[in-house]
Amino acid sequence: MWFLAIEPLSSLTHAIPTNDQHDLYAHCLGSVLSDLGIRAEDGDADALFEHGLLLLHGHCVRENQSAGLLRLKTAAAKGHIEAAFVLGDLYADKSLRQLHDPNKAHQYLLFAAENNHLPAQHILGIILVRGDLGKDQQHHGLYWLGVAASQRHGLSAIIMGHLREHGKYGIEQDPCLARDWYELCLMLGMHEAIKFIQVIDTTHTCN
Repeated sequence: MWFLAIEPLSSLTHAIPTNDQHDLYAHCLGSVLSDLGIRAEDGDADALFEHGLLLLHGHCVRENQSAGLLRLKTAAAKGHIEAAFVLGDLYADKSLRQLHDPNKAHQYLLFAAENNHLPAQHILGIILVRGDLGKDQQHHGLYWLGVAASQRHGLSAIIMGHLREHGKYGIEQDPCLARDWYELCLMLGMHEAIKFIQVIDTTHTCN
């Protein structure tokens, strides 16, 4: 389903500015890369994160996935929330067959989610509701999607509405609760949610 699909990784933008071409290529200057590498070797978490992304994506440096992942894991071990999110996002992506690992995804996303990282809360909710770690974890998925929605994450709110309206993935069907989520979507400016509300109102009377 489109509303439970995890978007492809775009986390490179967390480390590399995209305001203009000059800023982008500034990261490829030898002096900048040299300083970044030195700081990473010294254990600087931000440098480990940025250098890890460059290695992972082959930007400015030769692509080296294993070295990039190691940099990111080291940064995450030092408490770098964004590095944990990137790792969780990678391991959650089913299209990356060589990396897909629900347990590792859960480990890293949970750390980021517990530190109030909104996209991590959203993706963690998705993989748990989807049943990647078993049906007994779906209630945790609903919790995290709810947390994200309560912080004005519109996609999480619309997903909660669809899950409750249609009983997707074995979630208990509750059209009136779904209507409440769609009302939140309207408050968040997602005007297309009015169509979902109208459909529910034709068959149900909700208080």
